[in-house]
Amino acid sequence: MAAAAASEAKRPKLTAGFPGVLPRYYRIWERTTSGAESGEGIVLAVHNNGTGLLMLGPTHPAAVAAAAAGVKSVVFSDGSDSFAAPSTVPESPRSEAPAQEGGGDEDGDEDGAKTPASDRPSAGRVSRKRPRDGPVSLQGIKVSGTGKKGAPRVRTRTCVAIVTDGAGTEWPVVCGVSGRVLETNRRLAERPELLLRGADHGGLGHLLVLDVDGNLRKRLDPSNPPHDWVCLHDNAAEGTDADADED
Repeated sequence: MAAAAASEAKRPKLTAGFPGVLPRYYRIWERTTSGAESGEGIVLAVHNNGTGLLMLGPTHPAAVAAAAAGVKSVVFSDGSDSFAAPSTVPESPRSEAPAQEGGGDEDGDEDGAKTPASDRPSAGRVSRKRPRDGPVSLQGIKVSGTGKKGAPRVRTRTCVAIVTDGAGTEWPVVCGVSGRVLETNRRLAERPELLLRGADHGGLGHLLVLDVDGNLRKRLDPSNPPHDWVCLHDNAAEGTDADADED
């Protein structure tokens, strides 16, 4: 009995509301940018090695609707026009939207990547290139090697899935982050109700496993959080960051 009690005392205390391995190995963030077309309500759990779990937070419009009416289906993007990025995000003039230090600007993502000049619209010229936020197929992903060959790249406004609630209403889910998709949560196809089991259920209902872009990971600093993200849980603050390196 004494040995069992001593063993229990050595276990890390998990933060209330975030059971399982998430609070021990992951920092948990929620995107607060206004508008679901920009990823508002997306929750991202980031491991020290750059792996991230993308989930719906309770304030995401799809999660709110699903909580009220249930979840009928979760369909991941097949690259068709049905999964085109929302066009409701206004394009700000360059002079009115200066680039933020450590991040992207209106021509890039959080990873600071710039849109090639050939992709930028201009008067009297029609771009024939695929839009940088165009549909990306997440079906049949096969990733190999340390370079993660075969992992599709997604950006902030990439539509990664469509959630259909119990009333039949479809809710596009915008990624809200930039990175490469290592796998989708295939359990959601058979059990779409798992979608509502996000960070407060150990990430069971995560949508994607991502290789999060390095510059975005640098921006997600709890000591100086970016304006469009809020840190829900900092594992390093509880002295568990060192344990994450064991994996």
